[in-house]
Amino acid sequence: MQRQVNDRIILNLFNGIKEGCPFTIDQVLAFKNNEIETHSTDFISWLFPTKGIQFGEILTASKRPPVLTSDLADNFNDYESVMGKYRSGLTLMLQHFGLDLTIEGAVIKHPEKYQGHKDYIIGHNFLVITRILNSLMQLGQTSIAESLFNQLKEISREEGMGHLQEIIGKTWEGIINPGPLFD
Repeated sequence: MQRQVNDRIILNLFNGIKEGCPFTIDQVLAFKNNEIETHSTDFISWLFPTKGIQFGEILTASKRPPVLTSDLADNFNDYESVMGKYRSGLTLMLQHFGLDLTIEGAVIKHPEKYQGHKDYIIGHNFLVITRILNSLMQLGQTSIAESLFNQLKEISREEGMGHLQEIIGKTWEGIINPGPLFD
């Protein structure tokens, strides 16, 4: 029963019904950069559902999003309008970081926005990016997740972002290329 409730809440969110989430999907998609930065902790876990709470997320009971079920994760792509809103949310967040999503699903630097937005990639937003990568992988959007991961690796090398290189090696690599639990 709880699994059906979780699935309904997630699908409702992407269909514009605010059931527990502090914002509707359309409100989030209309956010400007300063609003994204201010409110991201209120909506990011709703916009990018995952199969569990991830390390570093501090969520009160009132802000806790429903957990993505395996059934919904396996069938998420079948909901065309939901997938469209999900992709719009992904595009919004990538543009916040100075990146873009091509029609083919490749993540690239936004030619005009990257220099002014690249600093959003580092700092507390590494948890946001971690959630996005987890969500993409769990929803079968592997090529987009890999493209984002590779773009972030390239940025960390080009910009000399040692802190980002450390996160890539310790956290994001394991999301994209999960290995055995124990070596």
